[in-house]
Order: sequence, then structure tokens, then C-alpha cells
Amino acid sequence: PPVHASAPVERPAIETKVGLTVINRVGVITLVLGVAFFFKWAVDNEWIGPTGRVVLGLLAGCAALGAADLLFRKAQKTFAQGIGGAGLAILYLAAYAAFGFYHLVPQAVAFAFLVSTTALAFALSLRYESAAIAALGLFGGYLTPLLLSTGEDHPWFLLSYVLLLDVAAMGLRRRKAWRVLEILSFAATTIIYFAWFE
Repeated sequence: PPVHASAPVERPAIETKVGLTVINRVGVITLVLGVAFFFKWAVDNEWIGPTGRVVLGLLAGCAALGAADLLFRKAQKTFAQGIGGAGLAILYLAAYAAFGFYHLVPQAVAFAFLVSTTALAFALSLRYESAAIAALGLFGGYLTPLLLSTGEDHPWFLLSYVLLLDVAAMGLRRRKAWRVLEILSFAATTIIYFAWFE
């Protein structure tokens, strides 16, 4: 019987892939900066109170994550990754603002929210197959103790937390072979250790 060769699978041009990725990352950074400047503008003009600003930030972050999931279901993977990363960054900003700027929540509540956001970033990185989202979550996770620091020394808690993040990062690295997580984890652990040691 005649053998029919299957049609070659067309892969998108490298220019298209790189262009979409670069435009996506620039768009995400622009969106996050826009939200940050809007928050500042709202503060300067006293349009909404501190609680309203934080709530709007949380709603915007959740809306972005919802939009990312919708895009992912419509096979718009690159855009879903970008919008999802923006949503996570907005959640980090809102949680830090609630504690650091407005003192609306105690340190423990802010810590729990930031750690939950980091865990959500890891889960979304697996769902969207995105090393960038995993790196964002890891970066936010390592920033958490620095952002919430009150000047008190709790070495066992700090180093245990960093160890837990390192284990999570190496688990993702082993599962997905994302080398950027290994580099980020090593650099952040070194910086945090020497910052605490001094």
C-alpha cells in the first residue's frame, strides 16, 4: 500500500515567537507600572482612602488572573503568561501597601498573603508552563522577609523560610529544567544570608 507522508508541522517563525514574547513582557511591565502610578496619583489627589486603594489593588490583581485563565483556555498561552504575571505583581504590591504604607494589617497577615501569592505563582507557572512566572513568584518570595522586616532578629524563622523557598525552587527546577530558578535561588539566598549576617 502507498505510504502517505504526513505534512510537515509548520512552526512559528523565530521572529514571531521572540516578538510576541518581548512585546508581552514590555506590556506586563507597563501595566504594572501604570497600576503603581495610578495608586500614587490616587494618594496624591486623595480620591480614595487607604483601604479602598488596597481593595482596588486586590480586585485588579484577581481580575488580571481571571483574564489570564480565560486567555489560556482560548489557547493564547503567551498573553496568558503576561497577564498572569501582571496579576501576581499587582497582588504583591497591594499586600505590601496594606502593611508597609498604610498599616492596615499586621505583619503575620501580610506574610501569610505574600506567601500564598508565591505559592499561587508556583502553581500558575506549572499550569502555564512559564519559567517567567515561576521566577516572579520566587523573586516575590525572597523579597517577602525583606519587605516585612521590622528590624527584629529572628534567624531561625528567616533561614527556615529561605530553605523552604530553596527546596521549592529546586523542586521546580528538577521537574521543569528551568535553570533560571537555580540561578535566582542561589543569588537571593546568598544576598539574604550576608544581609542578615552583617
